[in-house]
Amino acid sequence: MGAEFKNLAFDEISNDFMTTEATRLVERAKALTPVLSELARKTEQEGEISQEIVKRISDEGLFRILQPKRWGGSALDPRVFYRCQMAIAEGCMSTA
Repeated sequence: MGAEFKNLAFDEISNDFMTTEATRLVERAKALTPVLSELARKTEQEGEISQEIVKRISDEGLFRILQPKRWGGSALDPRVFYRCQMAIAEGCMSTA
């Protein structure tokens, strides 16, 4: 791998997969960060994600990012899923 490739920032490679829907879902994942941060300690101590968090993630459509459209999903690029996971991880690594 060339040095020029290693120096590229994550967002500089290509964002052609970031549709309006993809951008909306990433923003929704980022909006969960404060709630996830508040519950991170509880999640770690209990060893499971609370039903409240599971419901919030589901309500935001984040479980359906990779699901085919014919089954009610968004059928988006896996990189959208990864970006949402990274946003969730900012609030709680265990939940991500």
